[in-house]
Amino acid sequence: MKKTKFAYLFVYIILLIVAFVTLLPILYTVFGSFKTNMEILSHPEKLMSHEPTFDNYVQIFKSDDFNVGRMFLNSIMYSGFYVIASILISVMAAYAFARGKFIGKKTWFAIFTSMMFINLGLRYWEKSIFPHLYTALWFYSFSESIRYILYL
Repeated sequence: MKKTKFAYLFVYIILLIVAFVTLLPILYTVFGSFKTNMEILSHPEKLMSHEPTFDNYVQIFKSDDFNVGRMFLNSIMYSGFYVIASILISVMAAYAFARGKFIGKKTWFAIFTSMMFINLGLRYWEKSIFPHLYTALWFYSFSESIRYILYL
């Protein structure tokens, strides 16, 4: 079945609407950063300022209470640690599933694969490295227990 030009046009219009709705808050925030506080509070409906100013950025970088450089470094360090730890844990788990032979391997693989699509987001630590560490620790202790039970 061949799609008509009208179908493509309809899909592109829907995609443009979704892109606009997605990007509008980001653009509003970026353009709002060039407004004064009074202008933001008095005319929030306006996207652009008549007199753009960089005073907000100067104030942020000169502030003693708001150390942007340190915050940037903390974000880089945290992200780097999280990526490295996630890769290490994922590689170890992948090796265990690829080369290991244990009871319920297909079931455990299905459970771990399906857990990638579940996000509870109930507490702040569920979005960090801790669930990966707890899962890896639990899986290690479980596999060690099974190994000792089967070989003893």
